[in-house]
Amino acid sequence: MNRRTYSPDHLSFEGFAQGVEVDGTVVVSGQVAIGPDGQLVGPGDPAAQAEQCFRNLTDVLSGFGLGLDSVMRINCYLTDRAHYPAYAAAKKKFLAGIDAAGTAVIADLLDERFLLEVEAIASGAHR
Repeated sequence: MNRRTYSPDHLSFEGFAQGVEVDGTVVVSGQVAIGPDGQLVGPGDPAAQAEQCFRNLTDVLSGFGLGLDSVMRINCYLTDRAHYPAYAAAKKKFLAGIDAAGTAVIADLLDERFLLEVEAIASGAHR
């Protein structure tokens, strides 16, 4: 088994990696709206937070030499179903033309400032 991990500097937290690759499959931890400066992006703004989640997802995948075109599955956890249109718009923008399996769930998140969290599974098998 070939295993490696990656976490961008602004998303490094003790105890877990933002991404783990095993034999060409990358599992990306749930991404929240933390910007490059380590601060919350878009307080109370689901559209701004959704876009930051996708930027963070992009950053993690790039650490494995992958892009969003490698995404096979994407899951979103939303604190309110009213935030779904903002998530869907960001998903359409960042995953344009990419069909991926997915799930959206209404759930409480650990930090109430975060309105949504996005995780993904990607494949680097085509590299």
